[in-house]
Amino acid sequence: MRNRLFLLVIFALVVLGALATFWWYQGRSGSLSPKENILVLGIDDTGPGAPRRSDTIFIVHLGQAGQPLKLLSVPRDLKVRFPDGSEHKINAAYAQGGPKLSERVLSDFLSLHFSGYLVLGYQGFVKLMDLLMPDGVTLTLDRPFKYDDSKQNLHINLPAGTQQLKGQSALDYVRYRDAQGEDLGRISRQQGFIQAVTQQMKRPQSLAQLKELARLVGEQLRTDLSPADLYHLAQRLQTLAADQLKMRTLPGRTVLSQVGKQQISYFIADPLETEALVSEFFQGISVLSNSDVKLIVLNGNKTPLLARQVSEQLQAQSFTIVATWNAKPFDYAESYLIDLKGDRRKAQLVATALPPSVRLVTPGKFQQLMEAAGKGDRLKQIAQMLRTTKVPPNNRAVDLNEADLLLILGKGFSLGK
Repeated sequence: MRNRLFLLVIFALVVLGALATFWWYQGRSGSLSPKENILVLGIDDTGPGAPRRSDTIFIVHLGQAGQPLKLLSVPRDLKVRFPDGSEHKINAAYAQGGPKLSERVLSDFLSLHFSGYLVLGYQGFVKLMDLLMPDGVTLTLDRPFKYDDSKQNLHINLPAGTQQLKGQSALDYVRYRDAQGEDLGRISRQQGFIQAVTQQMKRPQSLAQLKELARLVGEQLRTDLSPADLYHLAQRLQTLAADQLKMRTLPGRTVLSQVGKQQISYFIADPLETEALVSEFFQGISVLSNSDVKLIVLNGNKTPLLARQVSEQLQAQSFTIVATWNAKPFDYAESYLIDLKGDRRKAQLVATALPPSVRLVTPGKFQQLMEAAGKGDRLKQIAQMLRTTKVPPNNRAVDLNEADLLLILGKGFSLGK
């Protein structure tokens, strides 16, 4: 029984990036509900006296047994409001009030309840990785990762190619950010790292190794989960396959803000996309969002760069642009939004983002209007043009079937509603 419980905890450590703790289970049932959420924080420890911030943040949603475990990455530069009304990056919450303040701020921001937290520092991560995966994690780097910051005593030098990332080099990999400090690429690498660990991890068999693991976890991990909660968590993860780990990143964009004499990088979450993601990812409620809608935008009049400008405006509202180009000849007296797939919900989402003068029509109705005006089969002409032309934004030929809606900008169309 004891060996079995050790193995359960090891599996929990694997999936949560070597985060868990070991306690004997004595017949108590866990207090965690199968649907509850755990906040996981990777804390920087850059030297004595330096404020400790949450360098890596993600939320683990347990879900029901047999269903995928979900992990939502939260950019550490996310701009949030603290209980006192001030605005800061989310990673400052740990420095000001520890994991409890981090929980409270994210709970208010995402309207989520947290069952507890798990916190691990840099050195704890290195020690646990060295123990659990002494041969390292096999990953292929598409380019060299080099970064030097003497203030943090951070020096990263990872060559390109396939290699074994052990304790310290694994930490360098998950910490690396590019020269501009952009965080989204690092989040993507961290998610890939977690996937690789779940696929490559082998459970240790040595009793001495298991005892050392228990000792290290007890020393390095900070948590408010009870032993019974952790046992329940381990049970949930025991049967989890690598393909049952689903990962997403909070939707939004990075912006530079002028604060005094400094420019500070913030991650601004998209409110509508975030609400839709939380509803679907954590509550199982499917909500149609702008990013679910795919558009082709064509300029049907002679206004230079009109299609590109309108596409950028729609992209700023999170709509997905499949193609942007001209709809020659430039003889469209009206603007049309053609519902290619017959999904009225998606059509209405786009229509509310456009001037009321844009006419929402079915492909059949559009065809009737064009034929009545003596303009022939315009949809066929447009489809042929798109199939034989490399068009922005991806410089490739596209098919009408790739989009939900086709927007043709006719005479008199303006960006203002």
